[in-house]
Amino acid sequence: MTDCGFGAIKTLKHLQGSDSRYTKEALAARIEGLVIVKCRITLKGEVKNCRVMKPLPPLDTVLVQALEASRYEPVEYKGKPIEVNHTFTYRFKLPPPASAPRPDAAKR
Repeated sequence: MTDCGFGAIKTLKHLQGSDSRYTKEALAARIEGLVIVKCRITLKGEVKNCRVMKPLPPLDTVLVQALEASRYEPVEYKGKPIEVNHTFTYRFKLPPPASAPRPDAAKR
């Protein structure tokens, strides 16, 4: 649920745009953690004016770019679209390490 100042509204529905991805540099540095970004959802469902509330360099920049390229179903109040602020919370978690084949696996 999102609080638009009038009370809770339904969860935002993502319409287009890609998820934020790890950069090669962040993977190599083994960076993981939480990023919190506050953005404005426009009457057309566009994501604008994003502000990083809890940074995780360099992944916060990647997340803001992904959010601002996204589009959501416009939020409605009493049947009319309204602009709202929404806080996005995204946890970057490193993928599990690729399992190396066991030395005895080739003998089977």
